[in-house]
Amino acid sequence: FSALYKTRISRSEQQATRRKELLDKFKQQRQELVDDNRHIKQFIKRLKKKKYNNEKYKNQLQLSEWLRERPEDLENWFLVPCPTGKRCLVVAESGTTKVYSKMGTFMFKYNSMLPGAGTAGHQITILDCIFVKKSEKIYVLDAIAFGNQDLINCDTAFRFFWIKSQLEEHDLMSVGATNEYPLIPIDFYDMDNEESIMSCFTRYPQWEGGKPELDGFLFYHKESGYIQGVTPLVGWLFAFMVPEVLGYPVHEKYMESKPTDYVDCLHYITVFDEKELKRKKRYNATENEVMEHETNHDDNIENEGEFDDVLEKSRLLEMEGISIDDGEHIECI
Repeated sequence: FSALYKTRISRSEQQATRRKELLDKFKQQRQELVDDNRHIKQFIKRLKKKKYNNEKYKNQLQLSEWLRERPEDLENWFLVPCPTGKRCLVVAESGTTKVYSKMGTFMFKYNSMLPGAGTAGHQITILDCIFVKKSEKIYVLDAIAFGNQDLINCDTAFRFFWIKSQLEEHDLMSVGATNEYPLIPIDFYDMDNEESIMSCFTRYPQWEGGKPELDGFLFYHKESGYIQGVTPLVGWLFAFMVPEVLGYPVHEKYMESKPTDYVDCLHYITVFDEKELKRKKRYNATENEVMEHETNHDDNIENEGEFDDVLEKSRLLEMEGISIDDGEHIECI
């Protein structure tokens, strides 16, 4: 147990250091920014260089790590309840709206009123979402761009308020012929407001009728930009971990999901990490085989969705944040 304790301290210190370095880098980039649209233009340019359709939107999402300990600056974080569903990227450009999986696989396209769809095809909107198939709703977590407005270098506080206001302004939460799936903003809570976060932690169910179900809680640093890939500036906890890590009580129903063999947070994360690392290796081996096949059938990738079976069988890509001793990161939500 002493070894595990030392490992916990080491990882927590490393995580705190990386957070500080990333925040410093982000602040420096913002100061050096001349063209507000520079990064979104670079982003679109990179996408056009991708050879295969499934590569265009691969690894574009911001992914979390385990929140291993209570941050010293907890008041500088937002709390976001995360629904159970499929993480995806919603892209409106060239007059159409398409949805891609976390690995860049085309899922489906639909009619929407997002800037970039329909007659606003000269614009582009890229949203970080969770698709809940049972209810046919898309829950919006974050955004990379909205109507050519670059949000990559905007801090979390601005992005969250911007998203909610834009979804309301464009009437994107309703369903109709021109908007086939509702885009639902997810409520976020200021960790500096104890009454607000307690209302979230002790609410059951999180959504009316328990649909969708709660998957866990995400924690976003208020001052961070949108960082594509795994970042310590977004943390993840299952609900039953919150009392141990943050010291806040949660609704008793959430504690019922705690595994019967649960020892503590560190032990759970260690076992979880090991299992997911093995799953990732198996997935990568399978993906390489599929990629080789896809190279010869690229024209049909959007219609056929060759990766869907592989992705559904490997729940890895819907699992939560993991960091490995050797520095390798397994993607999280």
